[in-house]
Amino acid sequence: MSTEHTEDTFDLAEVAAQIVNLELQRSAITMRIDQLKQQVTEHCPGGTWPAGDLKVTVSPGRRSIDQARMREQFPPDQYPQFYKRVPKALSTLEKETGSAALAGCVTTGKPTVTIR
Repeated sequence: MSTEHTEDTFDLAEVAAQIVNLELQRSAITMRIDQLKQQVTEHCPGGTWPAGDLKVTVSPGRRSIDQARMREQFPPDQYPQFYKRVPKALSTLEKETGSAALAGCVTTGKPTVTIR
């Protein structure tokens, strides 16, 4: 992977500044969207509502298990049927078996860019 770039075609400082600016805008926009959605959920119970040419659907929140409470109320040794085994974390498996052994089982996501 090359880290070289030509200054006349790519200005890293400018690109980084644009990313930071856009992330700030995204944050403000996301906050405003969340506020508006909160208003909708406060005024409209679950269901679909007409809104001019649009339809607004309010769905119930996603349900999930609180892992700690589940283990307290239904201990795994007493309720093994409520649990399933899952592979260990990738980093742990790599330490135990080596990266080469897991090569066919590993997927790699999209690269990320972080600017601080």
